[in-house]
Amino acid sequence: MTLRQALFALALLGLSLPLAADPYIKVVAKVGGDIITNYDLDEAVAVDAAAMSPAERESPEGKQKLEQARADYLKQAIRVKLVVQAALKPPEGASDEDAKKAAARPNPNLPGDEELEEETNRQYDARRARFASSADFQDELKRQHITEAAFKSRLRELVREQLIYQRMLRSKQREMQASINISTAEAEKYWQDNQQDFNAPAQVKLRQIIVSSQDKAKRLMARIRAGEDFAELAKAESLDEGSKAQGGLVGWVEKGQLEPAALDQAAFAAKEGELAGPVQSKLGWHVLRAEATKPPESRTFEQSKDKVNQVLYRKRLEEKLDAWVDELKQKTYVETAP
Repeated sequence: MTLRQALFALALLGLSLPLAADPYIKVVAKVGGDIITNYDLDEAVAVDAAAMSPAERESPEGKQKLEQARADYLKQAIRVKLVVQAALKPPEGASDEDAKKAAARPNPNLPGDEELEEETNRQYDARRARFASSADFQDELKRQHITEAAFKSRLRELVREQLIYQRMLRSKQREMQASINISTAEAEKYWQDNQQDFNAPAQVKLRQIIVSSQDKAKRLMARIRAGEDFAELAKAESLDEGSKAQGGLVGWVEKGQLEPAALDQAAFAAKEGELAGPVQSKLGWHVLRAEATKPPESRTFEQSKDKVNQVLYRKRLEEKLDAWVDELKQKTYVETAP
């Protein structure tokens, strides 16, 4: 197995290996008493790499994109460690007696056994489902030199960390909410500077059929143009379980929502009643039909005010959370490898 194949397999497992599993494992960061390894980053970057074409991965732009992704993942991993460590500590400034009392009480940031087991099983099933068969999953575990029991145990540790992180952030958000106030003048100024973000984008009401090959998509388009009913063909042929029962009806979609960009471009280039495609995505080959369209629409401040306030509120909250994490970092030993 090549290194790239190993990384892709690791991404499918979605889990970093124990330290003893690979002699080439390296510590890339130390956060207090915790470590972050190259495998923690490799598995995350491999997911991004797997979504790119071979040519894009090998291009200078692609390599730069993956390097930036690695740096971003390291920054986020450090953030998670800091927040989790803060969640497990007694309240700052507490006396020894208060700390003892706090330790005796259940920590509200810790998930219950039932929640932890349920989420671990959900994530375990999701990772196993990425393989064509149970045998393929077991073969991959063997190639990674990890037993199924050890894999699930490590996954449970990671899920526990995820849940603690999420709970601690929600707790801090509730704590910070009361200090966030957005004035009307501030909201109107933000709207004036960013009006294009609050205008209603162009929309298209879509039907689609997704099939496994370009040739099949082209044959279906020919049959539709010859008079066969799009909705009936969608019910019979589409791989999209979410829309096939409704005759392929996706509903209204805003410009910029569809991925990849080629799919979005094809959908919004079509006029009402026209077919578009075939266009490939990770789901297969898409045959589209525009049922109706809506042009972009300008909106006044009054029409946009609620959305503006929501955007500003989220920005302020994120700024406060970032400042809090920076404070944690200043109080914690953090070292990154050169």
